This record gives sequence, C-alpha cells and structure tokens, in this order.
Amino acid sequence: MTFKDVVQLASTFTVQQMLQRDMFRERQKEKREIYLHELLYPLMQGYDSVALKADIELGGTDQTFNLLAGRTIQQAYGKKPQDIMTVPILEGIDGKEKMGKSLNNYIGVLENPKEMFGKVMRLPDHLIVKYFELATCVTDDEIQEIKRALKKGENPRSAKARLGREIVALYHSPRDAEMAEREFNRVFQKKEIPSDVRDVVVRASLLSISDLLVLARLVSSKSEAGRMVQQGAVKIDSQLITKKDERVHIQNNSIVQVGKRKFARIKIAS
Repeated sequence: MTFKDVVQLASTFTVQQMLQRDMFRERQKEKREIYLHELLYPLMQGYDSVALKADIELGGTDQTFNLLAGRTIQQAYGKKPQDIMTVPILEGIDGKEKMGKSLNNYIGVLENPKEMFGKVMRLPDHLIVKYFELATCVTDDEIQEIKRALKKGENPRSAKARLGREIVALYHSPRDAEMAEREFNRVFQKKEIPSDVRDVVVRASLLSISDLLVLARLVSSKSEAGRMVQQGAVKIDSQLITKKDERVHIQNNSIVQVGKRKFARIKIAS
C-alpha cells in the first residue's frame, strides 16, 4: 500500500469510533496514553478482509472490535461485509493472562506427553472447568458432573488429572496419557527420579555449584544458579545445597536437581 492508500483507509473510520474500543476507553478513564500507531492496527487488520475478500472471520472475544472494523471497512470499499465468529479467550497456566508463547504460559500442542501433562497439573483450580469446555472433547453432561463434584468439595487434583489425560490423549494417545500421569506421580507424589534423566559429562569431580549447574544446563547463568541455591531449590543426590559459593564433590551418576522439574545425571569423564 502507498501512503495515499493508507490515508484513504484511515478515512473509513473516525477517531470517535476508534475510541469506543474497550481497551481505549479504559485507558482514557485511567488517563493513560493512547498512541497513534495503535489506532492503525484495527484498520490494517480490517483491510485484510478487503484484500482477501473474506466471507467470515474467526477470532477471540478480545478481537471483536477489530473483526467488526473489518465489516465497516469492507462496506467502505464496496464489498459485502463478512460474518464474524468469536470464541472465548483461554487463559494460560498462570491463570491470569491469555495463553501465549511470549508469556511462557502456554501448553504447546507439539510438546511431549510428560511436559503437556505436567503443565495441566499446574493449572489454577478455577480454570479446570473452562479447560474441559474449551480444550477437550468431553461432553457437556460430563463437564456439568465435574463442575458439581468440584462444588461439593471433590479434590481438584482428581479433575485436573482427568483433564491432563484428556488433553494428552487428544494430541498423542491414551497410552501416552497413562504413561505421562504415571511418570508425574512418580516424580511429584513419590518424590522419585524421572525415568529419562539427561546425562551430562563433566571433566572434574570438584566444581563450584554454580559452574556445575551451568554446565548441566539446569540454569542459564551463574547468577541464576545463586538465586536457585538461595531459594532452597538445588539438591545433589537428594542433599540440599545451601551455599551459593559452595564447591561440591561429584560422584559418577550423581543426580543434580533444580526445583521440581529439572534433573541431570552427572557422568565424570575418564
């Protein structure tokens, strides 16, 4: 598009119309800035519907304004306005923001079964029913039964485990779901070592704990290693490490653990 085209596109909407968007209204009330480029986004998304000759557009409920803008812009360009379909927003495993990779609060459909199941088990309890509704093939009648059971005081963990099995089975297989749950219970209930701990080869048996954690790729930096030690999150062969500058003697096949989910088996090079 040329700048002339952009100006023509901008003439299809008024500033008053743009400011009707919920997000902009809230920011006006809070006396927070609204930048000019933000007003261009609905216009450009709306023009996509013109360029594509869209009959229907699907989006989350947070995109309702932009989808409707597409209808307005299509009419301005002499096109038949598209139908729109919106779906509820699925919050991520943090329970606050909508699921997204940039916020690292997502469950990836290509993730391995154990990671997928583990993330489901970290869900806040208030999202259990919503995930059943939006992310599984469980029937409405069954979901209502789950909702009633939770209201009566059933342990949310049971419902969450069922949810984890449903999601893993959907993207992998029922057998993978069963194995993922079994592995989760081994590590987090029975406090056992995971069955597939990664091997890491080191050349020395005496290392600082920060060097060891970085070499094992259990942390990204020595400063993170220090924070993990201070938080009481680092163990070697189930023994808690309490000093961030500690030098540790490593034995062959020692298990190093950071937090609940990160493990490495140390192999000493001969």
